[in-house]
Amino acid sequence: MLSIPEGSDASRAPLSLDRDRKNDPMYDILEDPATDRIITRTDNNPPEPVGLLVAAEIPDAHKQAAEELRTNHLDTLLMFLRAPAVIESQDVYSRVTALSVMVKKAFEAIDKSRTTAKKAYLDGGTAIDKVYALPVEIDDPEKPGEKKTVKMLAELKGAHDALKKRLSVYDTAEYKKAEEARLAEAAAIAAAAAHDGIVMEAGRLGDGKMESSRSEHGGIAIKSVEKTFRIIDPDQVPANLCSPDPEKIRAAIDAGALKIAGVQIDVAVKTHVR
Repeated sequence: MLSIPEGSDASRAPLSLDRDRKNDPMYDILEDPATDRIITRTDNNPPEPVGLLVAAEIPDAHKQAAEELRTNHLDTLLMFLRAPAVIESQDVYSRVTALSVMVKKAFEAIDKSRTTAKKAYLDGGTAIDKVYALPVEIDDPEKPGEKKTVKMLAELKGAHDALKKRLSVYDTAEYKKAEEARLAEAAAIAAAAAHDGIVMEAGRLGDGKMESSRSEHGGIAIKSVEKTFRIIDPDQVPANLCSPDPEKIRAAIDAGALKIAGVQIDVAVKTHVR
């Protein structure tokens, strides 16, 4: 029979309660009136889920159907494993063609059964997503006095991304100010060294860094410096930093090119069976 792994309980971190901040407006919305608790972001011990499907609840009918498919198509797989790795005659070619059709049909039969069997579970997952989307009515910021319905889950995800972006904008400005001061200091050190007859590259003094910070209201801002770029003048980009365009090379070959400098053109027959 098919082997189905049993699920294991996920480890749970302890609750983090902070009663000293009960009157802090940052935490008002996190107060749980049912238990008179102040729940911080580290409270990751949610209530036990109820009525959820687990792997062990897969009906026996699915297991039996899968077992029948394995029995019915095992010979096809074994035939493939015994097939020659290199075709050296037309007779073997003909046999491999037939085997290829058998393999394709075996795969399609198993995959169709698998897809049909899991459809109900996928539909159930879609229904769960719809329930937990949590539609709510809020004031429309673009139309004063009017309401609009939004999906709470998606709005929270968007809100989190927007807040991170605002923090990044602020941190980027702070980083640039610190970097200007650092480079100025590095230039001064290099100039002083040059005065003493020592040649020193300012760039060798290292890159600036941004330290993570902990908010007194809760949460830690973890910062990292990321360098991005955009090409503003392709003609000025050094040749050793330019990559060949595969689409243009393919177009040239399709147009009849037999040789292209720096490119090896190979010819092979791609065979399909049905």
